[in-house]
Amino acid sequence: MIRQLVVTFFAAMAFANPATAHEAPPDPKTLEEQLELFLEWFPGRYDSAAQVENEVAAGVPDEDRNYRRYSIFRQVDLPHFDEITFYAEQRRWLEGASPEGEVYRQRIYVIAIDESEQAIRLTVHVPADQQSLLGAYRDVSLLADISPDDTTVWEGCDLFWRWHGDRFRGDIKPGACTFDSPAYGQEIVLEEYLVLARDEMHFADHGLSLDGEYLFGMRGEAPNISERISPLGCAFEGGEGGSSKPDCLSDLSED
Repeated sequence: MIRQLVVTFFAAMAFANPATAHEAPPDPKTLEEQLELFLEWFPGRYDSAAQVENEVAAGVPDEDRNYRRYSIFRQVDLPHFDEITFYAEQRRWLEGASPEGEVYRQRIYVIAIDESEQAIRLTVHVPADQQSLLGAYRDVSLLADISPDDTTVWEGCDLFWRWHGDRFRGDIKPGACTFDSPAYGQEIVLEEYLVLARDEMHFADHGLSLDGEYLFGMRGEAPNISERISPLGCAFEGGEGGSSKPDCLSDLSED
């Protein structure tokens, strides 16, 4: 019963209204207006430490409890790409992780309006040499020479972001995203949707083997809920269940 109540509580949180009482909710009607708002909300740093603390306190079983994620999305000007581009770097804290966690994802995101889908399309580029880009959200010169030829795009893995009342939801087309993962040494099936609200991002993702075995992503029924950190520049402190208020250093625009 406790487990059911906790799952229900966090599932409800995932679609709670983020607008405060004194703020009128945005109402972007055209794709161009939605893209403008998306580019305002998406950049930044997001940390799920508060959710981890809450789930620990609520007694959520280990196998259902989300691990901590820390995500950085910075808009960058890449001379060899023609579109709107972001650099993404994400950390996670699994059992026994170091205080700094581990970087598990580095990506180039290409953003464009897709009229045929009536959505904002996010295409994921996987750099061939990720180690050399580590920390590029601070030192964007590390990205100066990268081109589409230096990346891999997994067919079927684009996210399509659509406006839903007071937030964006980004979906991968069901069953479309499969790719060979060097990290796991096998082919992966990715099921995923994301929610972007004014001050938080939700990650509902499952990386599965072809046999349906869980490999990575959210645990249980509750998505990973990451709060936007303000100011944006923050150090990595605490592990799983660690502080939800890391020491802040500088804004991304000043890195």
